[in-house]
Amino acid sequence: MSAGATNNIGALTLTASVTNGGISGVVNGPNGALGGAGIALVPAGSNTPVATTQSGTGPGTGNGRFSFADVDPGTYSLVVSPPAGTNLQGHVVLGVVVNGGSTTAVTPITLTAAPVVNGGLSGTVVGANNAGINGATVQAINASDAVVGTATTSGTGGAAGGFTIGNLPPGTYSLRVSAPGFVTQTVANKNVTGNNTNNVGQITLAAVMVPKATFSGTVLGPNGPVAGATVSLTPAVVSPTTTGLNTGQYTFTNVAPGTYLLSVSAVAQGLNPASRTITLVSGTNAAENFTLTAVPTGGVRADLAAIAIALSGMPNNPQARHALKTLNKLNDGKFWVNNNALTSQGKKVFDQVAKAAGQLGGKGKHGGGGHGPTPAATNPLAAFLPRLANDAQQLATTQISLSTTAGGDPKELAKANEEKAKALAALAAGDYKKAIDHFGKAWEHAEHAIKKKHGNGGGNNGGGNNGNGSVTKILSVQGASNTHRPT
Repeated sequence: MSAGATNNIGALTLTASVTNGGISGVVNGPNGALGGAGIALVPAGSNTPVATTQSGTGPGTGNGRFSFADVDPGTYSLVVSPPAGTNLQGHVVLGVVVNGGSTTAVTPITLTAAPVVNGGLSGTVVGANNAGINGATVQAINASDAVVGTATTSGTGGAAGGFTIGNLPPGTYSLRVSAPGFVTQTVANKNVTGNNTNNVGQITLAAVMVPKATFSGTVLGPNGPVAGATVSLTPAVVSPTTTGLNTGQYTFTNVAPGTYLLSVSAVAQGLNPASRTITLVSGTNAAENFTLTAVPTGGVRADLAAIAIALSGMPNNPQARHALKTLNKLNDGKFWVNNNALTSQGKKVFDQVAKAAGQLGGKGKHGGGGHGPTPAATNPLAAFLPRLANDAQQLATTQISLSTTAGGDPKELAKANEEKAKALAALAAGDYKKAIDHFGKAWEHAEHAIKKKHGNGGGNNGGGNNGNGSVTKILSVQGASNTHRPT
């Protein structure tokens, strides 16, 4: 450039100076200022943060506070994340406007607790043999020792004993398990997480050890102690026993406490059976003694005939006349092997005896009229009812004894004893006709027990008109005759 000359540098372009701004705020939680929360600064229309920071964790006014500096003017969103390890929900603040040269203060941001998603506990309750126990009660107990959930075990087959307790908040629980007949068990430290059912596996319960019962007694007859009498319990939780040779004494040990029917049979000794209901408690129980009466001379057949003769002396009593006609049908040799044992047609004897009992006023506990018990003092026929029932009991007991001795079918013998127990219960209640009906069913099952063991015999089952059947076979082996009682 020469002296005094002007140099033209051309046009100059000037731009406006842009001043950035900032953002500040505070994050609160349920209990006040919250430090450690993450804050992301995201421009409007974008998903990518341009800056991140955390709320302050320092003491004083710095706790929970945050700020962004040197932020380009524009509109932003603040995406707030809760501190790690807290059960808080995140939050988004939309439409935060930043102006140049100033700091935008946002309204305090409060993070609230996230909804609790509950879980549950499941498992199986078993006994010592790993068999599932249904009906057990399972309780979930929280850290405050409060019961917060209950279930009852159920299921079939391999799924028996299963349980599930749902809707439990996340945490640690104890499970208390109880069931009748078992020792209560508590298992601790079972964890529940949200939206999950934790299977705790098997919980084993030990059976309650109940001390067993013991009792004894003496069986007497008209001539003193009865040897060889059979004493049994129903239900048959223990095997029957027999009375001692010279003492007539018997003893049962190791019997579960409960209510039983105690029965005594001395068929071979010519004595009537007897029974009573007893209740046993743990330990030693009171003695249960029996005094048996003798079977009438001539046996059951003779006693039924004697009843008929007595009824024939009451011609003006219509009940006596009807019962006499019924009992006279039994004086037929086709029914009798001997005076105490029946042929295969013997069920008809029970049917007729039951019919006679009904005709004499023994139908149910209320007699023929159905208006309450008929006292013996006002009903001269009432004295015959126990004799008819006793004769039916003697016939049934004899058949059961014969069938048992001969090794009859166990299932039929079990049914026979069940029916006998029902008969004895009806007899104890004074329902003579019902008792005789059950004795008849007991006899029938005992008879079938022999048929299944040895095959069908005579009479209606093939082999002759006498109908002796399998009972005759047994008696012939035992050497019995029509003039001797079966043994």
